[in-house]
Amino acid sequence: MTEIDMFAASIRGVKATLHQVRAELSPGLRQWLMPAGTETARKETLVRVETALRSSGIRPVPSRMEVRFEPARPLVPAHDLAVALAFAALWDERGLRESLDGHLFLGELALDGKVRPVRGVWPAVLAALEEPRVGRIVVPFANLGEGREAARGRIEVVGVRTLSQAVGLLLGDEEPPCLVPTPGMDCRAEPLIEDMRCGRDVIDALMVAALHGHGMLLTGPPGSGRTMAARRLPGIMPSLSDAERDEVGAILSVRGLLPGDGRELARPFRAPHHTCSATALVGGGTPPGPGEATLAHRGVLFLDDLPEFNRTALDGLRPALQDGTTHIGRVGAGVLLPTQTTLVAAMNCCPCGFRGAERATGRRCECKDEAVRRYRARLPEKLLERMPIRLRMEAVPAPQSGGHGLTTRECRAAVTLAREFDPEGSSSEDPVERVARSLASLELTRDVTDAHIGRA
Repeated sequence: MTEIDMFAASIRGVKATLHQVRAELSPGLRQWLMPAGTETARKETLVRVETALRSSGIRPVPSRMEVRFEPARPLVPAHDLAVALAFAALWDERGLRESLDGHLFLGELALDGKVRPVRGVWPAVLAALEEPRVGRIVVPFANLGEGREAARGRIEVVGVRTLSQAVGLLLGDEEPPCLVPTPGMDCRAEPLIEDMRCGRDVIDALMVAALHGHGMLLTGPPGSGRTMAARRLPGIMPSLSDAERDEVGAILSVRGLLPGDGRELARPFRAPHHTCSATALVGGGTPPGPGEATLAHRGVLFLDDLPEFNRTALDGLRPALQDGTTHIGRVGAGVLLPTQTTLVAAMNCCPCGFRGAERATGRRCECKDEAVRRYRARLPEKLLERMPIRLRMEAVPAPQSGGHGLTTRECRAAVTLAREFDPEGSSSEDPVERVARSLASLELTRDVTDAHIGRA
C-alpha cells in the first residue's frame, strides 16, 4: 500500500473529519477497489471517477488498483476529486504522486470531467487548519470564495473547474484560476430600527434581548408589529467575532445556505413555520444534521404563533436552548450541534387575536373564556422560563404612532458598549435580575453612545 500525504474530508453534523488517502497498484486483472461505502455509493463513485478520467485524457492501465481512506468513512460525492487523483497518480509517470502531498481535495466530478460544487467547504477548511500536514486546499471553483473566506489567509486555497485543470495545477503546468472579487454588500442592509413606528419600550426590550441573548415573548393583535420587531433584532446585535463567524459559516455551509452574492456574514435570523416537526426544529435525520435551532446559532430564532407549534417540538427545543447544545444520538453516529440562539416568540392574546384591541383594530373578539384558557394552556411553562422579557404590543394606526428617535447604528453601539460594562450579565440565575441588570448596563451607555458608534 502506497502512502500519499493527501487528504479528503467528511462531514458529521457541522464538523469535518480529514482522512488520509492511501493507494496501491499491483499486478493482476483490471480491477478498481474503492473506499468504504454502500454498494450503490461505490458504483456511482466508480462511474463518475472512471468516466471523468477518460474524459480528461487520462487512460488507466490494466492492473489491480486500490484506494483507501484512513480512518475509513463511507463515500460521498465530495470525495470524487480525491479518489480520481489518487487513481491517476498510480499510473502517471510525470511526478503526480509526489505533487499530491500536503493537499486536501474537495469536489464532485461530472461525467465530462468538470468539478462541481459541494457543501461543507467551510468546516473542511477549519479542520485542515488543525492538521499541520495540510498546506494547500483544492476546492471547486464555485466554492473558492467560501474557502478563502473561511481560511482568511491562514492557508492557501485554490479552485479548479475541471479534473484536467487540477492535474495541470499539481504538475505546475497551469496557474490557478483567479477569483474576480464580488462587490461587497452591507450585511446589515436589512430591516432597520428607524423604519419602525413604535414606542421606546419596544426598542428597550429589543436592546435588552440583544445584550445577553434574553428570550422575548411578544403578544398582541395581528398587525401590531411583532414580526417587524423580531426581524430587527439581529441588526442591533454586535457584529460576529472571528470565532463566531467560523461557527455560523460552518453551519450554513453544511446546509448550502451561505450567501453567494458577496454579502458579509451577519447574525442569522430563522423563522420556521409552526407546522415544522421536532426534527426540523431541533435537528436529526439520517445522517443527523442541524435543525432550525442550530441554523439560528449566534442569531435569532423566531417562533411566530407559538401556541400552534407541535408540543413535542417545543419540549425538545427547551433543553437545547438551556444547554446551548443538543445531542442527536445515533448508533455509532451521534453528533453534538450548537444551539446558542436568542429565542423570540410571538402569539395572540386569544385564538382570534383581537381581545383587548377592539378599539384600535375595529374588530370584535368573540372568543369564549374557556377557549382563551385552552389557547394559553398550549404554552409549555418550562419554555416560557426561557423568555423573561414579556412585551404587549398594541395595534396603533400609523399616523398616531410616535417615533422613538433611535437608529440601528446607535442601538448596536449601545449594546456593544453595554457588553463591555457588564460582560457576565447573563450568568445570573434569576430571569428578572438578568433583565434588570441588562437595563442598568444600557442606561450607563446611552449618554456615551455617540462617541463610540464607530466601534460597534
